[in-house]
Amino acid sequence: QGVLAGATVGDCLTSNILVRHFGVPPTAISHSGKAPEATSDSRGTRVGPSPLRILILEDVQMDAELVEYELERARIPFAARRVDTRESFLRELDEFEPDLILSDYSVPRFDGMTALSLARERAPSVPFLIVTGSVNEETAVGCMKAGATDYLLKSNLARIGPAIEAALARVRARDEKARAEEALRRSEANLRAIFNNSLQAFVLIDPDGTIQALNSTAVEWSTRLLGRALREGTRVADFVPEAEDAFRAALG
Repeated sequence: QGVLAGATVGDCLTSNILVRHFGVPPTAISHSGKAPEATSDSRGTRVGPSPLRILILEDVQMDAELVEYELERARIPFAARRVDTRESFLRELDEFEPDLILSDYSVPRFDGMTALSLARERAPSVPFLIVTGSVNEETAVGCMKAGATDYLLKSNLARIGPAIEAALARVRARDEKARAEEALRRSEANLRAIFNNSLQAFVLIDPDGTIQALNSTAVEWSTRLLGRALREGTRVADFVPEAEDAFRAALG
């Protein structure tokens, strides 16, 4: 991954997050695992990797600080905001635009499952990790079914670095899939436009000689030459019987 020899697991993890999420070249990552300082362009504008924006839903200040401490131990560049009410959570979703949400499961004036539902409505692409003091299997399954990306126990926050990397990897995979599907849709639309609007007659035929699709030019020319229009679902041999042998020969 471009990390210097002798680097720790934390260094390697940070390398992955910086390269994959922030686009930092491997050679720009120091042995310390920290992101390089932002530089300035010719106009003096600061440029460089942005920290991961993390929204923390937690009513206990000490627990939130412990989460931030573990994030620092994982050497993840981040900017965090803590909230503990529905109103502040919704406000920060809009204003802070987090890259990641870490939410306690039980908050006196709010709760993780309600926050998860709101996040899925307003920021469906943002990874949502439940952080809780204890969780049984039924609750964990319920969180995942409701759309949580992962869940962490407060007693095992050392896993927060790998969990965040995995969450961001899922986002990247989903985005890449969406881009591929959009590219395919555009390609199909372009081919369809060429097929439908071309002055060249196009007829798509299956191995049995049945017409599956044809464009308006093919309909027009078949009407002129054969006296009747070709139609989808009909067989070419019904219109041009002498062409059937040649057609089958072409198929091999």
